[in-house]
Amino acid sequence: MRVLKEAAAATKESSEAKIQELEANLKISRFGLERFSKDNALVRFYTGFPTYDHFKLFFELVKPTAETMVYVYASGIGANRPGVRKMQLIDELFLFCVRLKLGLFELDFAQRFSLHVSSSQLYSSYKSSTTLKGLIGIAPHGAITFVSSLYTGSISDKEITRCSGILDLLEAHDSVMADKGFDIEDLLSSKQVSLNLPPFLQNQTQFSAQDVLETKTIAKVRIHVERAIRRIKEFHIFDSDISLSILGSVNQLYTVACLLTNFQGALIKDTDDSDTTNN
Repeated sequence: MRVLKEAAAATKESSEAKIQELEANLKISRFGLERFSKDNALVRFYTGFPTYDHFKLFFELVKPTAETMVYVYASGIGANRPGVRKMQLIDELFLFCVRLKLGLFELDFAQRFSLHVSSSQLYSSYKSSTTLKGLIGIAPHGAITFVSSLYTGSISDKEITRCSGILDLLEAHDSVMADKGFDIEDLLSSKQVSLNLPPFLQNQTQFSAQDVLETKTIAKVRIHVERAIRRIKEFHIFDSDISLSILGSVNQLYTVACLLTNFQGALIKDTDDSDTTNN
């Protein structure tokens, strides 16, 4: 009898070990975060985060807010939490980041994650489209610190500056650098804020020595601005037409994409090779 009990115990342990092995293999085989836990290059490609550990740390940072998360379905806004969770919470975040970063078609997205997508989410006879335009503010150290709502592409740079709310955040004696197309000096002067624009020739035949020095100084800063903008453009969900299923959330998606770039490390460390890899 004792021999039978020992044999049964050994069989149980063997079965449990086999189950654990199968569960571990399942995590790796399915399209989720753990599949890429040993490949930081793919983690960055799919999510924008530099490494697997960066993603895990970010998840722990936002995890407490999951209690108040609202789920949006094709039929409308659902309850705070689904009745039966088919996916681990961390994989829900991974799923969201993949959609944002790669801009996958919804059918492709559903197949990768074994999700159901209704036909109303996939197709629309709505043909016309309009471009959306946003304003971002970047601190001297390279972090994106302001993200406006999106406006129709026909809005002028001056009007979007006026409407976005960024003027309310500026203080007297601040200095703002902008492209020469931003005709906003009058808006800033009323706040006692100075505007730095790249010098341009107008009626001159050549730049003065002071203009050359100023141009070089601004150019160094512009490099970081351009890199920050390029990071946002790496979220390819904005490359093509926005589907009706996410149109109501486009401002939130854009804001999240902009702010997620702040978790990618210092802009100064970016290289052309890394940018090419992640596009």
